[in-house]
Amino acid sequence: MNSININERANQIKIWKFYTIALIISIGANIVIFANTCAYSSSSVYSIYNLLCDIDSLKKSSHTLIDIRHESYFKKLHIPSSINIPLFALKTKSFLKKQNIILINQGYGYQNMLATFRILDHNGFQSVKILKGGLNAWYQADRPIVGDIFQLRELNLIPPDALYADQMFQHILIVEIYKNNQIGIDQYFPKLIPVQLKTTSAALDTINNHIINDKKTPLYVVIIFGKDVKKKHLKTELYKKIMAPVFFIKGGLGAYKTFIETQFRLTRKKNQVIKKRNCSLCN
Repeated sequence: MNSININERANQIKIWKFYTIALIISIGANIVIFANTCAYSSSSVYSIYNLLCDIDSLKKSSHTLIDIRHESYFKKLHIPSSINIPLFALKTKSFLKKQNIILINQGYGYQNMLATFRILDHNGFQSVKILKGGLNAWYQADRPIVGDIFQLRELNLIPPDALYADQMFQHILIVEIYKNNQIGIDQYFPKLIPVQLKTTSAALDTINNHIINDKKTPLYVVIIFGKDVKKKHLKTELYKKIMAPVFFIKGGLGAYKTFIETQFRLTRKKNQVIKKRNCSLCN
């Protein structure tokens, strides 16, 4: 039994090291991206957060909602007044240059949108913003959506690879809600916020206080449930009352663990191949 625990702990340490190295590399890449954006933008855009707007702010001025998702996803679900234009084609739409443009995506994966803003700004587009939380935030705020109602259940699910990428580049909150015992996932989420479930209202207050007191408002919140939490009713309450866009991991925690461990094995295998090549060159 002890040997099993030791092996599990060793694997956790390896994954943690992999995560740490990946995080350092990603932060370096992120600094370059943001530095280039700052140098390029004439409107003092320092990060993605300066470009975000919330749903309430849409009432204050006329705007054009541009859904940048793939056409197939747009057909399944979209905001009634939005138009579908992929990111790569936006710069060719000169008729949009003088309009107040709001870009809409699925609510995660902002890096490509930030790069596109840089291009649009350089090409003379006067007002471009990004809807914080995307289509998911729109639905979370009880706004109308047209399309296949059976697809609504997918709106608040974030794929493991997207969550991994956003953890590297953006500021998000990962919250574990547990009743009696935590499930021990710190190695997968370095900045995990544990919230003990005593009452639903108390858990909500704790999460919302984290959001309010955060110096850099999180783009969204990802909720993970402990094994002893009855999540069906709680999930609905959290989704409607947390003061930020809310996501749950597609496929659950098991899918995220599998993704990370697969990345770890692929990276280790790649390093072994490189090491063998270097050794053959030495000989």
